[in-house]
Amino acid sequence: MQHNGGDSYIIHPIAVLSTEHISVNLKTKSGIYHSVTSVVAIADQTEVDISLPTGSVVEFDGIIYTSGSTLSVSLNKYEVFQFTSSDDLSGTILTSNCPVAAFSGHELGNPEISSQTSVDMVYEMLVPTIYWSTYYIAISNPVFDSGEGELIRVFTSGDNTNIMINTSGTLDQISIGTKASYHQFHLPLSEAAVITANKPVLVSQITASKQIAGSYTGDARLVLPSPVNAWLSEYSFNTPGENMYNGLVLLTDSNSLINITLNEKSLNSSILWKKIEGTNFIYTSIQLSEGVHTLTCISAASKCWGYVYGIHSLEEYGTSIGRSFSQVNF
Repeated sequence: MQHNGGDSYIIHPIAVLSTEHISVNLKTKSGIYHSVTSVVAIADQTEVDISLPTGSVVEFDGIIYTSGSTLSVSLNKYEVFQFTSSDDLSGTILTSNCPVAAFSGHELGNPEISSQTSVDMVYEMLVPTIYWSTYYIAISNPVFDSGEGELIRVFTSGDNTNIMINTSGTLDQISIGTKASYHQFHLPLSEAAVITANKPVLVSQITASKQIAGSYTGDARLVLPSPVNAWLSEYSFNTPGENMYNGLVLLTDSNSLINITLNEKSLNSSILWKKIEGTNFIYTSIQLSEGVHTLTCISAASKCWGYVYGIHSLEEYGTSIGRSFSQVNF
């Protein structure tokens, strides 16, 4: 973590890299900072085609590219192509003839739902579209005492996608006509949203700056929730020092709760859990010390998921603790 800034993300193994990605970025609040997207080749003679979303402009080699035009680049093994824009690059389609690694986010951003002026880097390694799914749950961190919650975006992998969003018993149905478009909504502090679709989608959540008790003031960070059908029964992750307030937002179903251990110990019975209305899922936030942690479901049939986070003065990170790349069903 760099001072007063930074985010974190999972590095996916080469074996699961693929040839199509869709960029997840953020609208710029200050013109001096930009949306950023990067592509890393893992083979020689990799050809990458970049299709920009509506309203975005990128300049490369003296040529201006807009929506409807294709920026094509050739990369050799381990070469990187990175492009930026003062526009929101969300929905940029990256296609390649060989598998690549792709990353995206914002140099220093803050979602439009935030009333704060503080900004921070948000960044994630993108999940290839072949691993997108139709069932997600997004959780706005319940640890905070104040704040505007999360900006949730649901990205489509195909045309004519129907999305259903259940938030606190309120059901919204959205139809999106074109691939690589997104629907966004505000998820209030400590709330959960159950998101389902008729075609594979990707969900992103970017938190607004906010406070918890004491001197900790979080900042923007980006998390890509794992699909429910990609949850695992065992995870290992670590948390940094640097006087960070570290924690885990944990999500499971109530039947699996008795089977879960954290660092080889049963979960404290005093933990307060919130139930997601209309489902059997529950969630909470657990404070963590610095170091390596293991989360295990003793029964292989039980699954859980979460994201690890850390907060300090004007800085925050957040990362999914993992996912399966072999159990995603469309």
